[in-house]
This record gives sequence, structure tokens and C-alpha cells, in this order.
Amino acid sequence: MDNEQKEILDTAARWSNALIANDAEVIGSCMSEDWVIVGRDGIISKHNFLPHGASGDLSHEAMGLISEPPIEICSNMAVLTGRVTNDGHFKGLALSADE
Repeated sequence: MDNEQKEILDTAARWSNALIANDAEVIGSCMSEDWVIVGRDGIISKHNFLPHGASGDLSHEAMGLISEPPIEICSNMAVLTGRVTNDGHFKGLALSADE
């Protein structure tokens, strides 16, 4: 593993730890301005996602990688494609996901 890949995996670990700690500032620092999450309910932007954690509506108790994700580095961009399981709560309701 080279230094660029290690840096990307370290950022992914910071992201997971920040989600568990519900640290919106660190979560936001791991996201680009055009970050989105795509799910069965549609697309959620960074600016719509962050307030859920900051308010406490969204919390995570566990976040784990299923396997080491492949990383593609192209010029000034990197793509990490990973599969994680996570457990938490959204607006008081338990959630468990395989993403």
C-alpha cells in the first residue's frame, strides 16, 4: 500500500469514527462540497446530511468495513468503493444497514 492509499484509508477511518462520535465538524471536513449519498429515498447532499448529525436526529453506534476497499487514484481525485455495516438511530428509530 502506498502513501496515497494509506491517507485515503485514514480519512475513511476518521469518517467512521466521526460518525460514531457524532462529530459534525469532522464529518464535514471529510466531505467535498459536492458530496452526496444516494439511497432508496433519493439523493441527500452534504448540506442536508450534516444537520441530522448535528441535531442528534442521526446517530451511529457501530460502523465497520466488510473488507478492504479498492482505491482508484486518477490525477487529483481518488475513489474508494467500500461496503460497510452500521447500526444507529434516526429520529429515535433503530437502524441497521449494509451499505
